[in-house]
Amino acid sequence: VDFLTRCLVSVQHFTFLPVSVVIGRFNFYLISFLSALKRLVFASRSREALGGFADVLGMLLFWTWYVALVSQFETSRERLCFVLASNWTVGILHIQLVLSHLATDTFTAEEEREQQFFTF
Repeated sequence: VDFLTRCLVSVQHFTFLPVSVVIGRFNFYLISFLSALKRLVFASRSREALGGFADVLGMLLFWTWYVALVSQFETSRERLCFVLASNWTVGILHIQLVLSHLATDTFTAEEEREQQFFTF
């Protein structure tokens, strides 16, 4: 782990922006879906469960629309270019989010366990 960490840190000034732009949006989709599922499955009140259900339903509707939209392109190359361009442009937002969150306090591992942060 130390070797890998040293290697990654030594090139982070080259990789930070591309990784934030390319991977950031897809990571956001995953985190949002897991958070909504957690809210739905582990809700302590029916109103909270209804909110989780609405979140999951909204995401399913979005993905249904998005897949239908992407399927309108004729070639796989056009589809790939659209998906990447539509997600990479929003990657700029992820750079802003990461930079603004670097200055904030974060949870320790014990605080995350106490808050049950992303636990299933």
